[in-house]
Amino acid sequence: LILPSRAFYRQLSRLFAPWGGELEPTAGVLHALLEGQNSVEIVMEYHLDGRMDEYPVLVLPEWDGLAPAFRRRLLDYVRRGGKLLVVGAAAARPFCQALRVRPLGRPEVRRRWLEHDGWLAGVEAPHQRVKLGRGARAFGRLFAEDDVVGPHDVAASIAPLGKGRIAAVYLDLGRRYCRARTAVVRDFLGALVRELFPRPM
Repeated sequence: LILPSRAFYRQLSRLFAPWGGELEPTAGVLHALLEGQNSVEIVMEYHLDGRMDEYPVLVLPEWDGLAPAFRRRLLDYVRRGGKLLVVGAAAARPFCQALRVRPLGRPEVRRRWLEHDGWLAGVEAPHQRVKLGRGARAFGRLFAEDDVVGPHDVAASIAPLGKGRIAAVYLDLGRRYCRARTAVVRDFLGALVRELFPRPM
């Protein structure tokens, strides 16, 4: 689970004082992954120097303002065979080309119902609508109403990139999970991780 130092310090209201909720999205994704029985290590960019390929999956949780050089390193990691999961509307935007999706408008905060395995969870958080391109595969659905009929948007997608795969969730789930945990969000993230990394130790 990546805590990118440049984006972290850019979002702090006070230096070394993340008391304004800046770490809530990361904490939410961390808890969802741990409660889904995943083994998780929190790393900053410098922790990954010379070690990135040791990780079968890297997760970038809702951080905007990623350093361009680090973004390129992440994409090179995927091309070599790694798996990258980006969580969040703004976090996914710089990766749209690699994800083979086209964003439709800007992220909006609107109540949506996330569906996973026949269950629904209401989520009011920033959401980026996307149009899937060739090679991108939808994962999960977001409904406008509390029912699995009617129009829906893509909740996440997965695409091949080189020898690896890249996935993104187009909804800010971390802060939502930190404040109101639901089994649907937990199981949805867990299933997406398992799709990227089907045979953990």
